[in-house]
Amino acid sequence: MEASEILAEYLPIATTTGLLVAACAFGMIFSLKASITGVYISLFIGQLIRIPLQGQGGGLLVSDIAVLVFLLSLFVSLLRGELPFYTKKIFLASIAVSPFLLWGLAVLVAHVGVYQMVDIRISFLYWIRLAVVLSLLPAAIIATSLPSIFSSMKKGFVYLYGSLLVAGFVQLFFLPSLAGFVDNGWDPHVDRMVSTWLDPNFLGIFFVVFLPIFLYWMPHKVSAITRIFWLFFAVVAIGLTESRSSYLALLVAGLCCGIIWVFSSKISGNWKKAIVPGGVLLVIIFSGSITLLRERAYQVFFHDPTIALRAESYRSVWRFLVSPNMLFGVGYNAYQFAAANENLVSSFSVHSRAGSDNSIFTILVTTGMVGALLFFTPMLLGVVFHIRRWLFMRSYNSLFFVWATIALLVHAQFVNSLLYPHVLIPYIIFAALTL
Repeated sequence: MEASEILAEYLPIATTTGLLVAACAFGMIFSLKASITGVYISLFIGQLIRIPLQGQGGGLLVSDIAVLVFLLSLFVSLLRGELPFYTKKIFLASIAVSPFLLWGLAVLVAHVGVYQMVDIRISFLYWIRLAVVLSLLPAAIIATSLPSIFSSMKKGFVYLYGSLLVAGFVQLFFLPSLAGFVDNGWDPHVDRMVSTWLDPNFLGIFFVVFLPIFLYWMPHKVSAITRIFWLFFAVVAIGLTESRSSYLALLVAGLCCGIIWVFSSKISGNWKKAIVPGGVLLVIIFSGSITLLRERAYQVFFHDPTIALRAESYRSVWRFLVSPNMLFGVGYNAYQFAAANENLVSSFSVHSRAGSDNSIFTILVTTGMVGALLFFTPMLLGVVFHIRRWLFMRSYNSLFFVWATIALLVHAQFVNSLLYPHVLIPYIIFAALTL
C-alpha cells in the first residue's frame, strides 16, 4: 500500500481521535455555561465548517465537537458537586433514548459480515454522533436544574433563531445561488434562503418548529411591536426557503394546536364568533401566498417533476429496502451501503445519500419495526404528557412542544429531518427545557 493510500485511509481516524482528545480537554476546562454557548454557536455555524470522512458526503461537524464538550463539562460539574442529580427524571430520559441506541448498534454489529469493515467503521462513527446527541436529553435535564443554566439555554434559543434569520437574509442578498457548491455534494438551490445550513428544507423546518418559542421566550422587556416585527420576518424567511414540506408542517401544526387552544381555553363568546372570519382570513392569506409563489406553490397541487421523482423514490425504497428489512433493519446509518447494493445510490459524496426523503423509511430501513417503535414511542408519550399538562396547567411551553413535535413529524414525511443533527439537537434541548 502506497503512502498516499495509507494517509487517505487513516487520516480521518487520526483527525477524529485528535478532535475527541481536544474535546475532552476543553470539556474539563470550559465552564458549563460556556460550553452551552458553544453548542448554540456551533448550530449557527451549521454546515460552513465540516471535516470530511474519506469518500463520504458527510463528516464531522462543529456541533459534534461542541455537544461532546458540553457533555464532558457537565460530567466535570457533577464530579465537583456543582449540580444536583434528579434520579427519576434522569432515569426516564435515559430510558427514552438508550433502547433505540442499543438496538441500532446491535443490528449494525449483526451485519459485520455483510458490509466491508470500512463501511462498518463509518456507520459506527455516525452511531457515536447519534449517541452523543441523544445523550443531550438527560444531560440537559441535569443542567437545567440550575436556574442560571436554564436561563442561558432559553436565551440561546432566541439568539440562535434571530442570528439564523439575519444570516439568511444576508445570504440571499450576497449568495442567492449554491451552484458553486455542487461539486461538494450540495444541491444547486437558486433564490432560496439557506443561511449557514446550506439547505432550505432543514432551515425552513427549524424556523417553523421553534417560531412560537422564539417569540415566547424573548425577554419581557421586548415590546409587542418588536415581537410582531420579528414574527413578520420569520414568516417571510419561511416563505423564502420555498420549502413546501415546511409550509405543510406550519399549516398542520398551526391547525392542530389552534384547535387544542380554542376548545380548551375559556374564551369569551366574542372571541368564539371571531373564529370563523379569522379562518376565512387565513384562507385568503394562504391563497395570496400561493399566488405570490407562482409555479413553486401551485405545482404542489398539479404536476411537479420533483414530486413525481420523489414518489418513484419512495416506491423503490419500500420495495428494495424497507420491505426486505422490515423487522430488524440493516444497522444504524448503513442505509447508504444497503442502497448501494440495490443500485439506489450512485455516489457516497452526495449529502443525502445516507437516508431517504422520509425519516420513517430511513428508520425502518436501518433499525426495522423494532427500532421505529423504540424511536417514536418517547416522542408520542411526550406529546400526550404535554397535552395533559396544557389541559390541567395551561403551560404554553407544553403547547409549543406539541407544536414542535407535530411540525417535525409532518416535515419528516418528506425530508429526513428527524435524524438531522442541527434540527435534532435544539429539539432535544427544547424537550429538556419543557419538562
